[in-house]
Amino acid sequence: MRHLGIDYGTKRIGLALSDESGSMAFPCGVLANEGVLASASHILDMARAEKVGHIVLGRSLNYKREENPIMKEVEALRHHLEAEIAVSYEDETGTSAEANRSLHDMFNKGQPRTRKGVPQGQQDKLDASAAAVILNSFLAKQVSR
Repeated sequence: MRHLGIDYGTKRIGLALSDESGSMAFPCGVLANEGVLASASHILDMARAEKVGHIVLGRSLNYKREENPIMKEVEALRHHLEAEIAVSYEDETGTSAEANRSLHDMFNKGQPRTRKGVPQGQQDKLDASAAAVILNSFLAKQVSR
């Protein structure tokens, strides 16, 4: 079964797809966040087109393991998506930092890591990569069950 991973942000929504066997995730794109209803519609269209059977939403927690304020929007998005497809949460704590490290290494081979990390204009790649980190984390847990 194919899975769709989502890194929800106030400006952009990172997306990742798994392979058909559901064993590995790949960054696949970014949507501009046009609000919960419009975003849910775009995501469901993509899920249908890609024959996705399950969606994994990043669960935004702070370092005290409490939900961040953005979770109200994420919950609303989940509500709209669940009308058509199964949805699960996966903790997204640290996923953007992990994606940033990977992308920095890809764009700056052999260079010391800087605070900025991802070059100007590559933010979309960061959001999609964070979605892939979220989805790969979920998929790895499924294999170990």
